[in-house]
Amino acid sequence: MIIVYFRAKRGAFYRHNGVITAKKCNEFVAEKTQNRIKMGNLNRLLFILIILFCANTGFSQDPYSISITTENGLPSNTVYDIFQDKQGFIWIASDAGLSRYDGFEFITYTNDEQSSRSGSNIREDKYGRIWYQNFDGFLFYVENGTLKSMPNHHPAGYYPIGIIKDKLFAIEQQGIVLYDLKTFRRLTSIPTKYIINTEQTETHYYALGIPYYKVDYNGKLSKLKVPANMPVHEIPGLLLKGKHHKWLISRTNNRKTCYQLTEKGIAPAFPLKLDAFIQSLSYTASSLWLCTPKGVYRYSEDHPEKHNHYFADKNISRVMQDREGNYWFCTQNAGIIFTPDIDHKLLFHDLKPSKISIVGNEVFLGSSDDRVYKLNFSRQTSTLIHSGESNHAIDQIQYDAARQRLFFTSDQFYGIQTSGKELFRLIMAAKDYAVLDQGYLAIAASGSCSVYQLLNDPNSYWNKPYLANERPINGNYYWNLIEGVRAKSVVYLPAEHLLYYATNIGLFETSGKTENPVLLNGKPLYCAKLSLYKNRVYALTSSGKIVCFDRRNEVKLLSDKLHLTTELIQRMEIINSKLLLCSQSWIYVYDLNNRYTLLGKFSTHSQEITALSWWKNQLVVVTQKGIMLQPISQVSNQKSRPKFVINAFKSNQQTLSGNSNHVLSNDQNNIEISYSILSFSTGGNVPLYYNINHKGWEQTSDKTRILKLASLSPGDYTISFRLGESDQLYNVRFVIQPAWYATTWFITLTIALGFCVFFFYFRSRIRSLQKRNVLLSEKIELEENLTRSMLTSIKSQMNPHFFYNALNTILSFIFNDDKKNASTYLTKFSKLTRMILEMSDKETVRLTEEIEALTLYLDIEKVRFDTDFDFTIEVDREIELELINIPSMIIQPYVENAVKHGLLHKKGAKQLTIHLSRTATHLVISIDDNGIGRERANELNQRKTDGHQSFATAANQKRLELLNSGRNASVGIQFIDKPAGGGTTVIINIPITNESLKKTHHP
Repeated sequence: MIIVYFRAKRGAFYRHNGVITAKKCNEFVAEKTQNRIKMGNLNRLLFILIILFCANTGFSQDPYSISITTENGLPSNTVYDIFQDKQGFIWIASDAGLSRYDGFEFITYTNDEQSSRSGSNIREDKYGRIWYQNFDGFLFYVENGTLKSMPNHHPAGYYPIGIIKDKLFAIEQQGIVLYDLKTFRRLTSIPTKYIINTEQTETHYYALGIPYYKVDYNGKLSKLKVPANMPVHEIPGLLLKGKHHKWLISRTNNRKTCYQLTEKGIAPAFPLKLDAFIQSLSYTASSLWLCTPKGVYRYSEDHPEKHNHYFADKNISRVMQDREGNYWFCTQNAGIIFTPDIDHKLLFHDLKPSKISIVGNEVFLGSSDDRVYKLNFSRQTSTLIHSGESNHAIDQIQYDAARQRLFFTSDQFYGIQTSGKELFRLIMAAKDYAVLDQGYLAIAASGSCSVYQLLNDPNSYWNKPYLANERPINGNYYWNLIEGVRAKSVVYLPAEHLLYYATNIGLFETSGKTENPVLLNGKPLYCAKLSLYKNRVYALTSSGKIVCFDRRNEVKLLSDKLHLTTELIQRMEIINSKLLLCSQSWIYVYDLNNRYTLLGKFSTHSQEITALSWWKNQLVVVTQKGIMLQPISQVSNQKSRPKFVINAFKSNQQTLSGNSNHVLSNDQNNIEISYSILSFSTGGNVPLYYNINHKGWEQTSDKTRILKLASLSPGDYTISFRLGESDQLYNVRFVIQPAWYATTWFITLTIALGFCVFFFYFRSRIRSLQKRNVLLSEKIELEENLTRSMLTSIKSQMNPHFFYNALNTILSFIFNDDKKNASTYLTKFSKLTRMILEMSDKETVRLTEEIEALTLYLDIEKVRFDTDFDFTIEVDREIELELINIPSMIIQPYVENAVKHGLLHKKGAKQLTIHLSRTATHLVISIDDNGIGRERANELNQRKTDGHQSFATAANQKRLELLNSGRNASVGIQFIDKPAGGGTTVIINIPITNESLKKTHHP
């Protein structure tokens, strides 16, 4: 055993079996004081050697990593292969079989036909199926969530398959066999001889042996000779397609050479500096990875003389880099090693880091085993300056650079000089502290908000109030400003001599005389951490929000300005002008001097962060596994965004094909949506929000990946998902149909049937009354009564027809659940019904009543159109509406024809104009529409299969004949067809007689 000592000013380092450790400086100096020899030149030489040794060994050779094992849900710690599919899922082949991982859970697929589950060689074909091969050589694939076996496949052993486009290449007894992946039909067999291993590239399938076989997509075979002087056991059986070349390596690596495969054959490329059995090869970003039982070796393809060795104590079987840039190392003894950045090393992992304090270039680290170190990031060295005996974690640490004092909390509250000399030791659970000046220290502790005197400073502002209020507690003297509280944090504003204490009953401002609460919206402000920058206090609230305020105590919420409305912040630090915030998934770096500009966003990689700091434009992240230095340029360079994937859509526990546009029955109303959040760099810790039919966002639980919606009502549904603050939405749409008795057709049929019963009953009653009146009338009035009976009969047939149309209009609002419009138009309909019933008993009505009825009718008919129908009723000033009587309902049938036959079938804006004017002897009514015209309307009516004819037109014509019979002045009707089918104008001329100027006549 060889131990070589190197001495420096404050300690001793020695190299023992290649490991550098440290002894306490004071102990070494005391032990060797009598034997010191002044050797200046030698000391300088030894100091240089120390730096060189530390530079080589101060960093861990392995990058920062996270272990994924059976404790995290991995089915087996023996993993042979790993693969990422097109969607982004990770597939793992292990002793437990084939599994899928989405960052949240593992799903293992099994099949009763598996001769063994252990396997490797995961592939994805063009149809989205995932393949893997067990070590007996049998092939299996996952399709629609089920593991199926490859039919008609008879392997000759375990030889990795190849998939090129829509063809599968496999080794069977006959040699190389090609299959059609769509039909699994065997296409061809190519006889081969001795085969060691098989590999594939994008265009060829290789069978490595004697000789080398190369098969292209069409099954064309080529042979390459193996050097004659190469023994069989040294033939390179591992092939890897790199960026520019194809590399070949022998598993035994006896010749320690990497070969290059060319069209001419095999040629040596570069030497391999490793002595281990090579299990497999992997390729990522211009790097060759040689997986061995003694770790993994990384060679640069462009500079093969450069190589790295990682995880020497692990049996590495495969390496993969995912689309986020993370590295996955499969092991056969320790599960999967997940590394976010292969070049990202952990510093001082052996020191058990806990808390850190950095001021300028001075770095002090508190450990989880009651030790304090002074670190040198540039030289990668550490010096032990305090070693406690409690094995308690250093909970807080703060460096006072002006006076070279260090304050920290473990089992007690300590103050020491950077040389290690102890200044004080207080029995108290100090949570935070603020240096007031050279002589005083403000302490936030469990049970008190106090000021403690470090030394006698005659110039201190705090002398007078402290001496007036100090009293002994636990053998030490304190000035307790606020008693009976649990203080959590404290900051000091020197210019105003103000202290701010965060306690369990709120935030308080005090100058030593009074305590004033700091409120937010009139309520106490509960804070977990306080920090100070340029006389502004920044606070992390207990609810995970960030607020700030100045001397005026006007509290402002910063979470919106920082765009962190949905993030729960767990840790806050202010170093120089940098605001450092840490949530469960991300670390945010803001510039306080530039309007809170976001300098970078760095993933936490699901690790437990114990402290944050800033050093020379680098983010310092402290974890129990070590310290990471992250340059701001790398912090700002974010990886790919998280991806949301819907795995399954279930109704009543039954999985439906497809994830959207399902039409479900009314009893299929229990919905489950299974999803994944693919973000491996954050461990899937990305908040997911959803809303139903755009009715507000709600956050899903982070404990599950299933959204359950129970007992949904019938209707159309759109479920929208959103990841974090992203603007991208993922929608799932489906329809739940109503029960048969709640359908539109059933309700419509019921109402129509009821209306028909009422109609026929009402008509029969009218007819019976008419017959009885005819029999009782005298013969002299027979003709007049007959005429009136005919008019009443025509109106009785016309009015129910209009009722039917109006009810259909109102029903449409009821079915669409438009309560406001249904109520409005039901009111109008009831008023119109009353008017029609009143007018049906009158031969003539006032012109005002007719216009009012027309207005109500057109308002009701207007809703049959969307928004493109409008009407106007114009009355000349010389017409006295209250004095002129006209035959009741004389205008309505022509208005109805204009709406039903002229405007209903027109595309675009629809306009109806009713104009009333007067001549000396007639009332002239013009009904003008811009519809399709009578000719086109007749063509459409003739195409109807139900043989429907316009009843209103025929009835009105009959009525006009009766009105005009025996009278000199008759009612005239004129139809004017506009050119090019531009609509129709109907002009009604009604004579104005002395009778029409009388009051309304009641029969």
